[in-house]
Amino acid sequence: MGALVLAGVALVSGCTGVSRVSEYGKDLKANFVSTCTTDVRVGDGTTSTIQLAPERYCVCVYDKLPDSGLSFDDLKAYEAKVAKAKAGENPPEMPRELRKAMDDCEGQR
Repeated sequence: MGALVLAGVALVSGCTGVSRVSEYGKDLKANFVSTCTTDVRVGDGTTSTIQLAPERYCVCVYDKLPDSGLSFDDLKAYEAKVAKAKAGENPPEMPRELRKAMDDCEGQR
């Protein structure tokens, strides 16, 4: 389950086709929900879309973040750690505020 939101957190890095955002708001919410619900993979001349989590779950998690005590800068710092993690390594420790938001929204899955 954590990997789903890890994918959602990747939105703050400004990847191609994703808005560069600098605070909680509608742009971050749209990016978060998009990357939390689907993973688009491109390779070998094909594009595939993999469903990750229900939209209502991702919206729920995002809606809890601004008031959770997790600052945008802390979310961005966590995303940077996730981006630097190598395949096969344990992912970086998730901020407790993000974990709580995910746990609180589990009923939305």
